[in-house]
Amino acid sequence: MAIDPVEARDWKRLLEDGRGPCVSLFMPAYLSAGDLQQDRVRLRNLLREAGERLLAAGEGEDSLSLLAPARALLEKRAFWKQQARSLAIFSSPGFFRCFRLPIELDERVVVSRRFYLRPLAPLLTTDGRFYVLALSLHQVRLLEGRRGELRRVSLDGVPQSFDEALGYDQYDSSVQSHTSSSSGLGRQPAIFHGHGDDDQERLDKDIVHYFQLVAKGLAGVLEDAQAPLVLASVEEHFPRYRGANQHPRMLDEGIHGSPERLSDHQLHERAWEIVEPHFLSQRDQALARYRELKGLGRASSAMSELVAAADQGRVDVLLLDEKTELWGTYDPAMAELEIHAEPQAGDQDLLDMAAFYTLSRGGTVYTLGTGSVPDGASAAAILRY
Repeated sequence: MAIDPVEARDWKRLLEDGRGPCVSLFMPAYLSAGDLQQDRVRLRNLLREAGERLLAAGEGEDSLSLLAPARALLEKRAFWKQQARSLAIFSSPGFFRCFRLPIELDERVVVSRRFYLRPLAPLLTTDGRFYVLALSLHQVRLLEGRRGELRRVSLDGVPQSFDEALGYDQYDSSVQSHTSSSSGLGRQPAIFHGHGDDDQERLDKDIVHYFQLVAKGLAGVLEDAQAPLVLASVEEHFPRYRGANQHPRMLDEGIHGSPERLSDHQLHERAWEIVEPHFLSQRDQALARYRELKGLGRASSAMSELVAAADQGRVDVLLLDEKTELWGTYDPAMAELEIHAEPQAGDQDLLDMAAFYTLSRGGTVYTLGTGSVPDGASAAAILRY
């Protein structure tokens, strides 16, 4: 499965407002080779719809050039051989990005003055980002993942092994070594002997120093300080690395055993078992906080308040019904909201607008199953003030 991760720089660009017209296109994708043509036909139809919407919005013939990069994908057979569960395409003047995503998205085309981001909210929450650090004395791997997504992270500036970080030649020449398959040092690890306790103490100190160098290097690589970090290592290294760790969200639970015996896929599966309850717990805690704070005036499910509050940066957590759409207009200057029973010309999905403002102001968005939003509402929010 091919996944194109939505990285921090992508979110920043997608959340920038006022660069319209912005085309947001979503479609589920077939994963079997025999269905490649159906995916291409589906994208062609959605692009035709996007072109019609651009013209209907009064953008003019020139705006159709925004669709050219997406149309080029129709002729790239290799692209269609590497699909995930869905495609998300975003295009605006000077910007084009296509993401193959691990979540299933409904078909949708939106043309607006900003990108339509609500379908991607699960990538930031219950399907959120996490890291796996596979650490041994012989190898360092850093993986970034979500529920159905995994990629290797480049480790520029991070030592790749104990050897690289320190070098065994620093030890006295009388210290001999041999290999053992049962040691905690990883694949064919070195076992040192020669001067007894003094050499073991020196080796222990150097291992700690190696872990400190790894942790220091990772501080410049781990771009999401809120993403949980799962350590995969032999058990004896856990307290050593935990003492060196600089990432604020390293989890207490980890993957025990030599990580060199595990593929990236196996590490991802075991890590997801650890982080999924963590993400679900965060959502459940948000629901509990909402119930607790509503009586104190710090939470609300009134749409007449929520969009303005999100625009003003007052929404800390937004809870959205995953399917409901609410159409209307919002005037930021007057902080006035108008809701329509049916979509009208110039309307926007107000729930997406609330999500957009919340994310761009540093808040969190959780999408919930139908009927799960508090107060039977389509949206609810925990307010910062």
